[in-house]
Amino acid sequence: MATLDRTEFPGPNRINHVAMSVPADLLDELGRADLVAFFGEVFGWHELPTMTADRKRLIFSLFSYDRFLFLIADDPPMACPPELPGDHFGVQVDHLDELETMVARAEAFRERDARVEIHPYEVEDHGVLKLHNVYVRFLLPMSIEVQYFELVGTGVGRRPVYCVAHPSRGRPCLHEAPSAAPGSARPGCSSGPRSCRRRSRS
Repeated sequence: MATLDRTEFPGPNRINHVAMSVPADLLDELGRADLVAFFGEVFGWHELPTMTADRKRLIFSLFSYDRFLFLIADDPPMACPPELPGDHFGVQVDHLDELETMVARAEAFRERDARVEIHPYEVEDHGVLKLHNVYVRFLLPMSIEVQYFELVGTGVGRRPVYCVAHPSRGRPCLHEAPSAAPGSARPGCSSGPRSCRRRSRS
């Protein structure tokens, strides 16, 4: 078993969860149903039902067992400034159209439920970097900032390459070198060498 050289360990490199205290009423059956509907439809986050405790606890998985949003009942609950953006935590998307999709989902949900709060979409121009962002809040004390980082003048703006084996997911294959030619197979792609082919996103 390899021994860790502690002089080379810089420290933890990622945040894996956010926890908030909320009123117990928000975690009753009706409150949980509202939260599950919103975060499922807008963010794609899903309840971990084995961890749910009525009026006590609700946990959402953020696409992985080790990334989650933890809601716990408490009295008094967490309190944040009422105006957006206010206190918040941030999540990131990989492509601008994913951010636009998020905004469209939140706006569509707001048409059915006026309790959805959306801070207008903005772009902060820092020269070499443009930060696209929008803030969304629904029933929780903290809002959520959704960000897309656009690098300017570095070649990153070229069309990304996607694996057509999973076109509905719209995710780039991370197992292929960026220099591979269009039409080439992707060795090592989880889709398999026969089904994975390279194409430019239109």
